[in-house]
Amino acid sequence: MAIGAIIFYSSIQINNSEGESTNTLNFKTKDTSKLKIADIPQDYYQDLDLNGTYVYNVTQFEGPLWWWSFDGNKDYVNSSSGSQILVNFTGFDDKHPKDPSCFPEPIPYINITFVNNRTLYNVSNPEAADALGIGYNNFDSGFLLPTENLTKVKELAIAESSSLWANGIVKIEETYNFIYFSFEQTDGTQRTYMIYERHSGLLVWAKTSLFAFQMEITSLNFTSNLDLTYNYTVKEYGEPFKWFNMSGDFKGNVNTTINGLVRVNFTGYHEKDINDNSIFENPIPWINITFIENKTGNLKTNFTLYNISNTEAALNLHIGFNNFSSGFLIPTKNLTSLKENATLEGTGDQSNYLLFSIEETGLTVKFIFIETGGENYSITTYDKRTGLLMAMRAVSGNFLLDMELVLYYEESDPIPPPNPYTKTIYDIDVEEKKKEKEYSNFTIPFILLGCGAAVSFGLLVWKKDTKMLKYLFTGIFGAICFSSLLVFSYWINTGVRSIDETSNETALEVVEDITLIVDYGDGNIKSWKDFTLSKGKTTVLDALDKYCDIKYDDYGWGILVTEIDGIEGDWIYEVNGEKPGHGADRHYLRDGDTIRWEFQES
Repeated sequence: MAIGAIIFYSSIQINNSEGESTNTLNFKTKDTSKLKIADIPQDYYQDLDLNGTYVYNVTQFEGPLWWWSFDGNKDYVNSSSGSQILVNFTGFDDKHPKDPSCFPEPIPYINITFVNNRTLYNVSNPEAADALGIGYNNFDSGFLLPTENLTKVKELAIAESSSLWANGIVKIEETYNFIYFSFEQTDGTQRTYMIYERHSGLLVWAKTSLFAFQMEITSLNFTSNLDLTYNYTVKEYGEPFKWFNMSGDFKGNVNTTINGLVRVNFTGYHEKDINDNSIFENPIPWINITFIENKTGNLKTNFTLYNISNTEAALNLHIGFNNFSSGFLIPTKNLTSLKENATLEGTGDQSNYLLFSIEETGLTVKFIFIETGGENYSITTYDKRTGLLMAMRAVSGNFLLDMELVLYYEESDPIPPPNPYTKTIYDIDVEEKKKEKEYSNFTIPFILLGCGAAVSFGLLVWKKDTKMLKYLFTGIFGAICFSSLLVFSYWINTGVRSIDETSNETALEVVEDITLIVDYGDGNIKSWKDFTLSKGKTTVLDALDKYCDIKYDDYGWGILVTEIDGIEGDWIYEVNGEKPGHGADRHYLRDGDTIRWEFQES
């Protein structure tokens, strides 16, 4: 949202233009007869329902809110938690002359109703975006995105990370169903998060805070489509394995290949099998599943199972752990409870597991489970809104399977493809842009000084008026001081973000007063106190590597230490008495931290 536009719009003189009319709320609106209602531009979703109503549940609305139109009119709109916002698309037309949005013409126009409050008629999508904070700077995405060229849309989103109005951090993430945009202004004034359906471009969810205004809305029109066929591309595969049903009966030999497919169709929700001990409550998903081999580019079906439970698929393919047999679909109605249950299954009293953790992004939740010794593990990534499996990797004995729902990208795409579904697909910090501009920002006062000196010297030669020259120098000096103040203020507001010294989510260049304790399990304990780590090598692993000979296995998402000073086995670490639950290479230390490594019998 263009923050400075609030001031700009308040100064605009109301100017009626041809083809516009004023409604009862004193808002200028497009004449419906002049809208291109029947024409949906090629860039937009062709099956957009121009006669339908898109309903958004309001879970937060701290208002009322000043709504500024592009003509400078203003009024209050209001809503509340538990209410709804209704959107009707009225067509596509040219942008308003004062519309600063980065999207090309023609753009969507809408009627928007704040239930039990008021309706605004035929306002442009960028105007709604700007007023409600569903966008940032000139990336006024609002309720509908053009999806014909998502690469271009992402380029626009990235370009708007810094502008006259606001500088901040942009994050973009994609899954099979959604695209996510996040904007966090450097000075904290605006925080905006938006999720759009990739196929239609319709807004699915938005949460924004801007000064005192806060809003969160969720679409009721979007529902996950389980009638589709989901093709998982096999990235790694071990060897053929046997498939057993929930009673332990052998059902057949299963085989696929690298670049083969695992094809899944959901057949509905049914009662659990009598032998199903999974934590998931009835009813649960059932599926058809087909394993397809790829031999020299030719796809050939190897094995198909019809109408089996999601749990049966999870157990045979190791998609989950213990009784958390999550399979191809998880319930998302109460994600907090689901994560609590997963944690109990991964770290409970009956568990013999070394590492369990949960990672979240704007779109996904990832469950990481590793058995003691690191030989067997299961990593599953799910879409948080639909519950659909996005990617998985599992190793158990001779079993190996790595597969994902692949997203296809153009070579020009500014966002690299996820591999698989990494925490942040794209993350741009205004700090980098600030560094590029810093020199030019601070040369402004010196440029003014040089210009002022040149003008003064010219007047002195021409007029030979020393009194005029004295006044001129005084004015120039004041201008330079004022300019320097503005530049300093700009630098303070858009400069380098301070690093949270208490958080272990980012690396520090130097950490001090670190203590390392290694318990070898045989009564021998070594310790090193009050040492310093530098040059950005400030993880738990770096501290151990500084004083001990170590060996470890790198799984890509983290490491497991397998040997310290020649003693091979299972090693667990703590920081300040707590087990972090992730690899030692991913825990960044802070001043005064105490690390303890303990040998565990296998």
